[in-house]
Formats: sequence, structure tokens, C-alpha cells
Amino acid sequence: MPVRLLRTRFGDEDVARLPAVASWYRPADHITAQVRTIESGTVADLEAAAPPR
Repeated sequence: MPVRLLRTRFGDEDVARLPAVASWYRPADHITAQVRTIESGTVADLEAAAPPR
């Protein structure tokens, strides 16, 4: 059965901001500490939780 997109989690503007957050490249301990934000936060929440690069 083909897959059909039901909805997206983020709008186009937020999708454009996600690569700058790059939470998937963070150290494991940071991801563990921020798992709730990563799972359900907004892009602004992710930006605020990101450690300085």
C-alpha cells in the first residue's frame, strides 16, 4: 500500500530552521537531558536548548 502524508509536524519556515539546530549531532548526554524537548518541543524550544557551537 502506498504511503500518504497525513500531516506535517512543522511548517515550511520551521523546517528551514531545523538544520541549524541539528539536535541529531549533539553528544548523547545532551540528547538524554533534552529528550522531552527534542520529542515534543517547538523549533524555538530546540533552538533555546541547543548548546553553543
